[in-house]
Amino acid sequence: MSRNRVFRSALAAVLGTVALTSQGFATPVVVASSLPPVIAASAASESASSQALTDAIRFRTDSGLNADPTYVASVMADPTASSDAYGFALTAVEQADLDARIALENKMWPLEDYITAHPDAFGGIWFDQKHGGTAVIEISNGSQSLPADAAALVPDAANVQIQAVSNTRSSLEATASQIRTSLKALRASGMDVDQVGVDVPNNLVDVGVQNLTSAIRDSLLSSFGPNLEIYEAEPVHQVSLPTGCSTRSNCQLEGGLYVSNLGAWQCTSDFVFKYSGSHYLASAGHCWSQSWYKWYEDSGGARQIGVNFGYSYYSGMSADVLLMTTPVPTSTPKNLLYASDSNRTQAMTVAESNSNQQVGNYACGSGSTSGYHCGPILAVDQTETYGSITEYHMWEVDFRSASGDSGGAVFDSYVEQGLIDDAAGVDTFYSTVGWIDSVMGTTPCLTSAC
Repeated sequence: MSRNRVFRSALAAVLGTVALTSQGFATPVVVASSLPPVIAASAASESASSQALTDAIRFRTDSGLNADPTYVASVMADPTASSDAYGFALTAVEQADLDARIALENKMWPLEDYITAHPDAFGGIWFDQKHGGTAVIEISNGSQSLPADAAALVPDAANVQIQAVSNTRSSLEATASQIRTSLKALRASGMDVDQVGVDVPNNLVDVGVQNLTSAIRDSLLSSFGPNLEIYEAEPVHQVSLPTGCSTRSNCQLEGGLYVSNLGAWQCTSDFVFKYSGSHYLASAGHCWSQSWYKWYEDSGGARQIGVNFGYSYYSGMSADVLLMTTPVPTSTPKNLLYASDSNRTQAMTVAESNSNQQVGNYACGSGSTSGYHCGPILAVDQTETYGSITEYHMWEVDFRSASGDSGGAVFDSYVEQGLIDDAAGVDTFYSTVGWIDSVMGTTPCLTSAC
């Protein structure tokens, strides 16, 4: 598979600031009736400008560019500046800088693959955009230099920093796996662990806990070792399981479920979306060609979920997504996700905009093969090529996925983020909810009735 990393966010901020109707049109701004129209319009404009400035400052801070508010405002007002490439106004020099980083990072894939293939020797690799896109390579054996065969893969002119770390990637993954397999027991004992993932830049395992106390922190450190970064997780909207739903294979309508065509292949369901007044269960668009029918299983054997209603899967697509028709009783909740296990079915109530899914933010995945994984977002709005298929506007996150996870939900607590597309080594690529809505004209279901 060839990969072309493109760290660009064209239109991402715009798409993140409008609501989409079921027909895909932007919802008009509601003007307060108590204000004269001109004043209200001016206030709305100032609010939008303030948010645009805030978003631009955050992007520049994350990218290591000049983020002084006065300077940023001047660039935004400069008619010679361009926002076409990255979604934020940049001078020609700044755009050339980011373009050069992308070009160099594209040449780093052989080295990244080498490091991924040697998890017992490295902690990982990450790109420090705040310092010009420096490639930080974590070595766990105390060495300050790369092995000769790895050094030969470093592109000319690459800015590489060697960082000595205590933990290998394999040891961190083993600790994270141990915690994931203990989730049910931990929750039964009163420790509501909600998020688990590997934090490569800090060389630790992230553990998000609801209602965190010092006693819970001490207990986790005692049970799983000192290499944990434990923090207070956002509360989830947990709900009771639908009748007869206890595993990923026997629920009919929610995200994170096993779907197949009776054994020849499998994928995973994403969230429920609404289009033109009807409800559809989503999955990955590349799953459509395997069979017209999608199935789930229960004690009575295989049962049909529904048939393909529409899909997006072609070279040049902006989202890899499939919509399945499925009979939905009025009383059935439309916003459920089977997150980590049968004790964690939660209600999704927020859809995250593209502009809020930034590098370093957290994301979790729910797949029918790999189960539940979390990690930081590594890159946004990329272009990926798989054989003859090119897909735009993909996000990359640092958690593992495997065959069968395609279509699975990407989320953070009760917030919908997207749909699993593909995996590369220890990373996963996904289509965002914003791009799914833009391509398919849908809206995600964020209430029980939807």
